[in-house]
Amino acid sequence: MHTISLPPLMEYSDDSVKVAHKEFDRCLAISRRSRVPDSMVFGLLSALKLLLMELPMSHKLVDDDCISVCAATPGARSKMKGVHYYLFSSAMELTCIERDGECLYVTDPVTTCMQMAGYTSREETVALFDELTRRHREDRQENEEAFQKFLEDSGGFKGKAAARWALKRHRMGTDSSMESRLRLTLTGARFPEPEVNPVFVDPDSHKVWIPDMAYVRLGMTFEYQGHKWHASTDALDNDSHKSLRLQRFDCKVIPVTFETLSIPWRRDEFLASVRAMRRQRLRFSARRKAVLAALFTLRE
Repeated sequence: MHTISLPPLMEYSDDSVKVAHKEFDRCLAISRRSRVPDSMVFGLLSALKLLLMELPMSHKLVDDDCISVCAATPGARSKMKGVHYYLFSSAMELTCIERDGECLYVTDPVTTCMQMAGYTSREETVALFDELTRRHREDRQENEEAFQKFLEDSGGFKGKAAARWALKRHRMGTDSSMESRLRLTLTGARFPEPEVNPVFVDPDSHKVWIPDMAYVRLGMTFEYQGHKWHASTDALDNDSHKSLRLQRFDCKVIPVTFETLSIPWRRDEFLASVRAMRRQRLRFSARRKAVLAALFTLRE
């Protein structure tokens, strides 16, 4: 069993850390009210919060504020105000969340993603799987193998078919959930799947730039402009310079925001623009496409 210590709560703490500490307080209070506190396992939304993972944009759970507890059998449930018990009979790997000598047991990240597959859309399940195999994570390959093993070894559970669907469509090496949603928006509109994080080597300076995703043979790159990442001047300047260099070599940079994907008419407008640009660039000569593709190196 892994043990994770919650980061200390500071005035400048990330929102996810604040959410985790608030959930820890709530779950600890529930645990102390239980007759068997050491056997209480928190899962689903409560586990996501305590594990500092991103929450899905939508779900079918009872309530965002209701504490989620896992029960292996119907008889293991009890009636406690503010708590909803969810049956999950498959084997559960656990993680201990520790703070100031107190410990809470939660389902581990892979098990939590599998549980959520039964209560959220298939696309949001893909985003959860992508989160555990992001580019910066040292355990991304380990988590990838754990997804496969869980589905092979477990019996039936709510959402297993959705989890299988999501596993086929998730991709290692993404940087954010919104990038995952962007990729699925494109493929859902019957566009080819774009390459994730291709490496662009500047022919002049040999500096390496990494667009979020691209159709490399057409020189079409996509950049998700998240409010959190672009809150710093350095990040904004870096992405601005990257866009200028890409455009210098005949590449198109297509900016995408949260609103682009979440507001229906904005999403339709975005897809229409991509379709028109792709149609135009498909007319490029084979030589011009080869020149564009040569600017990029695909990541393993």
